Amino acid sequence: MHLMELPEEMLSRIADWATRSSLSTHYAASPPDRGFHADMFDSRDREARDMGLRLSLTCKTLKAIAVRHVAEFVVLRGECSITRFHEKLVGGHVNGRYVRELCIVYAEPTGWKWKCSRLPRIYSTLTKIMQQCDNLETLDMCNFMQQLEASTCALAHSECTTFWRSVPSTVKTIGISSNQHLPFIAVPNTEELSKFLERHIRLESWCIQFVSGRLTATMVERVLQTSKAVNIGMLGPSDCNHAWPLPKVEAIQVNVESAVHIWGVSRPQLKHIRLHYAPSRVELTALFKSNPALQTLHHHLHVASYDSRSRRLWEIGSVVTPLQELTLSFDPQTVFHPAWLNLVRPLRKSSVPAWDLHPGTDEEEEMFHGREDPLELKALVIRRLCELVVSFNALVSKTHYPHLKKLTIYCSVYPCFPYPEHQDMVTQAVREIAEVCLQKSQIELAVISGMCPFCCSPPAVPDRSAVGPP
Repeated sequence: MHLMELPEEMLSRIADWATRSSLSTHYAASPPDRGFHADMFDSRDREARDMGLRLSLTCKTLKAIAVRHVAEFVVLRGECSITRFHEKLVGGHVNGRYVRELCIVYAEPTGWKWKCSRLPRIYSTLTKIMQQCDNLETLDMCNFMQQLEASTCALAHSECTTFWRSVPSTVKTIGISSNQHLPFIAVPNTEELSKFLERHIRLESWCIQFVSGRLTATMVERVLQTSKAVNIGMLGPSDCNHAWPLPKVEAIQVNVESAVHIWGVSRPQLKHIRLHYAPSRVELTALFKSNPALQTLHHHLHVASYDSRSRRLWEIGSVVTPLQELTLSFDPQTVFHPAWLNLVRPLRKSSVPAWDLHPGTDEEEEMFHGREDPLELKALVIRRLCELVVSFNALVSKTHYPHLKKLTIYCSVYPCFPYPEHQDMVTQAVREIAEVCLQKSQIELAVISGMCPFCCSPPAVPDRSAVGPP
């Protein structure tokens, strides 16, 4: 049978599979190396886009199908891209009804020497785009005016308000870099906020990277009341003590260090938690106690501090948790001193990045030979390894973790550490330690060497300014 003899529905499924990115993953199961907000959105890569464009050049039938799939995810980067996409919608080159996910990237200098002269015009154009995209499900504005200030908001308050009024009622997920982007919060207006929430009854996921401002906590909490997935970034000083009772939340990400108060509130629906920092034992105990339905937990692990953050971290008293999967982001430097690693496995010059070498000084010599006492370095590493063993031992308790099935450890790789010569050694050492601790349990273990899931910058947004075939 010839390909074109297949039913259109089958061809559409083939096109969808061909243009679907490997980056597309479920919120709770996504690898933690995609940046703070990235895993809340179904991002696609350039290869997936290009495949759609190639399909559109084969024949008229596949062109009609491929264009629809390519237009499902659109990235508008800058004023030119925003304007061009609006022109394509008006001209009929792109059908706005196909757009499911829209990512808007835009920035202007906001210092005292600058005024955001284009911002009102940008909001006006985006309003016209919103009116055409009446099947939109995801609006990603996490990279839109990240440095937005209150004074800047006032310059385009009217246009911003009109824009948010035009956001389709079909939207399920919204991401913003700051609560200042929401006009009814930047200038508190409970009536406008109520109208927005009443209209967007399908809205169930929010990502707010920075929360600050007077009366903000209460207003933001109201926005998040019906959310099933919440991503909270940094909090301003006035908002740090807010409990954030989110009664319907099932998945939450938090980037607020030492936020014990956040976990003192019971959330019976919460199943997935991701912490972009190293929690203390007190915080973990409160977290497990307050979330009786918790299934997966991701957090950073810091060992070298020798305080409550690492010592007997998972000893949670009398608490019993239904936790099934635990994922850790682990910085090898907190256990393995670079100089000690070099003593055990000396570096070759080719393994060291150019920026770590300083010709003409003693730094380069120290890089390869080191001047620290080998015995002291060994003793330091052994003490930290013991701390790690003690921590892992608590996880095998069937009394506290009766349902724990999988432990994943990411040995984070930074630009300068561990070097390629040391990565395998570090990964193997961590694996052996964990295996010894877990050998009598049924817990599945995975130790992975990769980019730091919590400290790396968000990945670059793929350029989707050219939507549809040329």
